[in-house]
Amino acid sequence: MSPFTKEERLTLKDRALRQLREAILSGAVPPGERLVEQELSEKLGMSRFPVREAIAGLVQEGLVRVEPYCGACVAIPDRKEIEECYAVRELLEVRAAELVIREHRDEAVLRLGESLERMEAMRVSGEGDLLGEHFRFHEILPALCGNETLHRLWVGLASRVRLYMNRDLSRDPLKDEQEHARLFERVRDGDLPAARAAIRAHLRESMVRLRKRGGE
Repeated sequence: MSPFTKEERLTLKDRALRQLREAILSGAVPPGERLVEQELSEKLGMSRFPVREAIAGLVQEGLVRVEPYCGACVAIPDRKEIEECYAVRELLEVRAAELVIREHRDEAVLRLGESLERMEAMRVSGEGDLLGEHFRFHEILPALCGNETLHRLWVGLASRVRLYMNRDLSRDPLKDEQEHARLFERVRDGDLPAARAAIRAHLRESMVRLRKRGGE
């Protein structure tokens, strides 16, 4: 099935942006692949103008780069860029946890618990977008913290990290799940110092695993 599907109730630009973003983040359009406006407009069932606008939006998000003599291509993030993203994500997620535990803990506990259940079901069945759910779990605290700028910054960073992780075949979903469960428990208990420590440990361990995958 094509990763491009037709949607309603969105502007053409927003529809193109959403579908292209998801196709890139899911790996359906891999890093390095050219984005040809005419081909995309035919797949999406719209003119080239909204497709061009959507590509410009993806350039701003860091998911697409414009290369000389090549045009727009899906970005290929390097290790240095990803390490920088992880460092900033750590700051954002720790701050989000501080805000959520003080103001929105009950809602966070509910959503984190539901996400954990979905991840376990996907891991056991081998079906579903497990990596996507991994990032949805991490987005819960930034989304609930009440700071829209923090959330927007987190989304941009996480998109680039996910693009890199699509190539990571050595991930251990069970280990990720266990680390996520520890964070859930700390938030549930309202233990802010322990929640900070759980976030830092998980993100730093994830970075170590990515380095090992690359043989570095």
